[in-house]
Amino acid sequence: MDSHLEHLLVEYDAGRLPVSELFAELCRNGAAAASLLSRFWKQSAQVKLLQRPPSDRITAKQAAVFKQTSGEVAVLKLCLNEAAQQPGFAHSVSYGALWLACSQGAQGQQQQQQQQRSSSSQQQGRRLSQQLGRRMRGDLLLLPDPQAGQQLLPSTVMLEAQAEAVAQACEEYAEYPERQCGLLFRSAQAMTSLLLLHVEGHTQCGCCTSSSSSSSSSSSLVLSAAALQLTAELLLRAAGEWQRQYLLLPAEQQTLLQAAAESVTGEAAASLQQARTQLMPAEALISRCCQLLQAQMSQVWARGAWQQPMQLLQQGGGLVLLQAMTLAVHCGSLDSQLRLTDGVTARELLAVLRMPGDDKPDAFATQRDLFVSQLARKHPVPLFQFLDICARSGQLNAVTAISLVSLVTHAAAKIGTKGLADLLGDSAATAALGSALCSTLKLWTAPGAQCNDVISAASAENVSGVWPAGVINFLQSMVIALKAATKQLAHSCSSSGSSNSSSSSSRQQAKASAVFLAVLIIRFLPGLRAAGAAAGGIARAYLQLGAPLIFELWLIVQQLQDQPPAADKDAGPAAAAAAAAAAAAPAAAAAAPAALTAQSAPDALLGRNSSSSSSSSSQAVRWRHLLRLHESRKLAAAAADHMQWSGLVIPVLKGSVEADKEAAATPAQPPAAAAAAAAAATQRLQELYEDALSRSKVLTAVAPLPVVCNNPGHLQHEQQQLQPGSSSSSSSGDGSSTTSGVGKLVAHTATTHATSCIRIHLDDCTLHMLLPTVWREFWEAM
Repeated sequence: MDSHLEHLLVEYDAGRLPVSELFAELCRNGAAAASLLSRFWKQSAQVKLLQRPPSDRITAKQAAVFKQTSGEVAVLKLCLNEAAQQPGFAHSVSYGALWLACSQGAQGQQQQQQQQRSSSSQQQGRRLSQQLGRRMRGDLLLLPDPQAGQQLLPSTVMLEAQAEAVAQACEEYAEYPERQCGLLFRSAQAMTSLLLLHVEGHTQCGCCTSSSSSSSSSSSLVLSAAALQLTAELLLRAAGEWQRQYLLLPAEQQTLLQAAAESVTGEAAASLQQARTQLMPAEALISRCCQLLQAQMSQVWARGAWQQPMQLLQQGGGLVLLQAMTLAVHCGSLDSQLRLTDGVTARELLAVLRMPGDDKPDAFATQRDLFVSQLARKHPVPLFQFLDICARSGQLNAVTAISLVSLVTHAAAKIGTKGLADLLGDSAATAALGSALCSTLKLWTAPGAQCNDVISAASAENVSGVWPAGVINFLQSMVIALKAATKQLAHSCSSSGSSNSSSSSSRQQAKASAVFLAVLIIRFLPGLRAAGAAAGGIARAYLQLGAPLIFELWLIVQQLQDQPPAADKDAGPAAAAAAAAAAAAPAAAAAAPAALTAQSAPDALLGRNSSSSSSSSSQAVRWRHLLRLHESRKLAAAAADHMQWSGLVIPVLKGSVEADKEAAATPAQPPAAAAAAAAAATQRLQELYEDALSRSKVLTAVAPLPVVCNNPGHLQHEQQQLQPGSSSSSSSGDGSSTTSGVGKLVAHTATTHATSCIRIHLDDCTLHMLLPTVWREFWEAM
């Protein structure tokens, strides 16, 4: 091969070989050399028991292997150096494939070295030495140590070559930043494509179901925590660049991107094509990164290798992962073509956290649920924002929608009592949870919702566990966790009466947040009931779950009400009027939460833990008016009536359960009698549930919810655009009105989030500086 390369260089110097052909040959030969080196290192990591040869034969064999390795390393270095010196190398993505092949070879050698030093290999060596005895130890022929290969080709060769390539590309196209950015994106796309092929190669091996696959996947380069973080970083940067290019487009072209390509003709079609050409490099990288991320996570969960996702969280990659997927879905909502691209759809990105319909109670499902719980504990705001924008994407069907309901409720209910109490103490996290819950439940309650159309056309067997009992079941798990957190909050408030103002404000915020979520769930129950009836009738299982759910929500609201001072107990109508005025005052209910959320925006954008935001005595409690609902005469009368009604809940439910048991125990019962008994029990349950819903309307009527955008990035962006003399309360633009209807709340949330509020700003010079830096950190982390 040395003579062949020398011949290529001679032909090029003589002018008989074009630059493109020389560069292609260099890349091809370099990739072949890297592949051959990888095979040598893999062979050198194995210990082979051979017949005892003469010492000269051992020396000759070792010398031959070292000579081959040294020759291939020389060829590889020559290819790298010559390719980096060619002026046209940046026009081809083959160079990215070349140095990535080098890095894969070096990394494969390092992995083999680690395996050689593992405890199992040491135990095997000891057993062999004991069996062979002292006289037979010469029969163990060790091929060259992998450390020798590492010394011949360290990983810095690849890093230096890539740094030189990027520096030359930036210098060559310094006057053309668009072309420079396009070259970098094509190079990154080539690297991502090779990593994707590597993951697909793991999939085709068919070893993901074996019990020993966990250990093998842990040593795989493309399934490591560093590789997952690398993919998330690249996806975030690609989506950020796509958004930057999108904002540079004229308003007409932005509007055309939303329309279907078939409906655009004439000059508009040419303008649309120009816009797509400008967005194409970032769009291609977004698609590749999304496909790679899904393939990586699918393989990780299939192999049961839960260590890698947990390591990703420990290294701070959870926030980057959530922001990247959120921004990818948002970019898809702005472009009809990107929205339909493989890997970028909302349901495919949701599969990164949980596969639709994957609810088997096995160990792997437990590990995936633990990963989601840890995401909710560490980064609640980004997690619920991602679930929120997926719900509003309009790309979910009934199966993925029920999976989304499960994710939202699981993230709130399965983080422990203390974790949920901490989440409730953070108004931004609670607002994000409320917004995600609204958007998710709207998939089932909105008129003409796609989920209801799918369910109406499905068979009863397929729907029994999904709608409506499946949705109410997930809500019940969330309410149970909310009730446990409520008890802890009530106990902490009673046991720490002399605490400082900061902790007192935090507890008050947690109480108000719990009441806010309880009222929010109650608002949706009539809509769930109506949608279930329209989709084919209310199931008996739904009624058995729905009535106790309303009872528990009422208890949460009543237990967390502020106790009035002794001097104000006889205030009567004055207190009720004050409470009504406080509930109806939009500025008092919305200005302070907007400022609080804006203050938490830098922490969310910089990657700090949003669940640990501190409260101070100067910060107003959000939804504080919900803690004084007991001062309303109408609600007090309904609560007294509700306490009498609650005494009917347990007997009716007990009778329904006993009727079910009796019907199951006596299968020989006449069909007519069984149907009559079931119909009577269902009728009693339905009357009880309808009565509970009518009483809940009183609660929703006296508990208005202020409409405030809970996106920190949006609030920060709007405040930066304010004039110096403008007031801070007008920065949100959406906290000036209150409403008692869920539809208006969700409609506002959809409009504010679906426009340009989800923004992750990147400085202008990050891309060409970040790309080699990210890859360097990736390899150094390995």
